[in-house]
Amino acid sequence: MRTQPCPIREAARRTPHAIAVDTGSSRVSYYNMDAAVQACQMALDDHHVPKTGRVAVYAPRSTDYLVLLFALFRSGRVAVPVNTRFPPATVPPLLEQIGCETLITDDRMPGRFN
Repeated sequence: MRTQPCPIREAARRTPHAIAVDTGSSRVSYYNMDAAVQACQMALDDHHVPKTGRVAVYAPRSTDYLVLLFALFRSGRVAVPVNTRFPPATVPPLLEQIGCETLITDDRMPGRFN
């Protein structure tokens, strides 16, 4: 299997102080983005998120969301972004249908999952 280098890490090496994310209210450099992705990747490992299978992400779009997606991709996991407009009650059956074993969500999201 051929792997591709992480574009965040490559940009952090080339232009560490360039802006990777600008939300209008905050700015994150490639260096800081790369560090955050690395820390998130380690947290995924620490929480025993399987490296095989699909990982659903049900969270609002934010810098943290981008960090999580890059951490999943960098670690070889398969990210499955779930539209946050879906009512919480419809999400578990959807995840079962597409074969997601793991769900990562955010405290700010409405509803509870079993």
